[in-house]
Amino acid sequence: MVLIIEDEYNLADAIASMLTAKKYDVLIKTDGQEGLDEALTNIYI
Repeated sequence: MVLIIEDEYNLADAIASMLTAKKYDVLIKTDGQEGLDEALTNIYI
């Protein structure tokens, strides 16, 4: 799973679409604190 932390949703969505096409599971967080909490809680590549 790939975690994308980006406050501009359109940019995050574009990156996620490219990664999804390469068969990656993607999670988007648009808030920095939520992204940090998520990154510290789970394992991402």
